[in-house]
Amino acid sequence: MLSVMLTKGLVKRDENATPHIYRAAMTRERAAKKFLSELIEKVYDGSAMSLVLQALAGGKATQFEIDQARKLLDEMEGKS
Repeated sequence: MLSVMLTKGLVKRDENATPHIYRAAMTRERAAKKFLSELIEKVYDGSAMSLVLQALAGGKATQFEIDQARKLLDEMEGKS
């Protein structure tokens, strides 16, 4: 698992230590953004809105999450 993560640039390895010591190469937030961007590009043909609609249609969003999405959409409309 660590070698796969190393290949993907998620961890770094100190090869001078025995056994090798691994540490995070990026923050969780940065990794999440990277993977989300890849997911949107590969699965949703670059459409973030398709991802959002699919997620909300799954019916697992809480009322708070729906309110946050509505607030974000309202803000986006105000900026247009």
